[in-house]
Amino acid sequence: PAIGRSMVEVPNLSVFYGAIHAVKALSFSIARGERVALLGANGAGKTTTLKTLSGLLRPRSGTIEFAGRALQRIAPHDIVRLGMVHVPEGRKIFQRLTVLENLHTGAYTRHADAIGADLELVLTLFPRLKERRNQIAGTLSGGEQQMLAIGRGLMARPKMLLLATLLLSFTGYLLPWDQLAFWAITVGTNIASAAPLAGDAVRFI
Repeated sequence: PAIGRSMVEVPNLSVFYGAIHAVKALSFSIARGERVALLGANGAGKTTTLKTLSGLLRPRSGTIEFAGRALQRIAPHDIVRLGMVHVPEGRKIFQRLTVLENLHTGAYTRHADAIGADLELVLTLFPRLKERRNQIAGTLSGGEQQMLAIGRGLMARPKMLLLATLLLSFTGYLLPWDQLAFWAITVGTNIASAAPLAGDAVRFI
């Protein structure tokens, strides 16, 4: 998608784990249509930043503005409804559900009769999931579970997709970024791993 006006504004974000200052006065912005890589050393606070954006953690100070709305006090499931979707590290899929059932859980905020085209898109992007659509997710290979985690995120039809670069280590290159109507932020430890997937901009933390 074409890059437009700023849709995410994060000024002076600070996040703590107890007494540990995990994210220190971080500031960045993301424009509509922009794909951004958030880079930093291990322990720099990249994953913590994504968890804070998606509402899983609360900032001690600073603000998060998404499409003109402050997110600091909004519940994670309501942030998903606003269009920000987080695909976390660890392939946190529902192990005992089938591939199709997992994909449908990603669309829980939408009407069932409106997800057919998105389901077809995900199964086209990841043909292996189509082949295994009735298979129990816990029996998939690690790479297939990564595909499923990303596909489930896409089923929410996100306006913004938060992705860990580890999840994108190979599946990210399969995504037709120019055809997807969302902007994304990925995390990584070096430009070589994350920037090609982001494509537009790099933010350091």
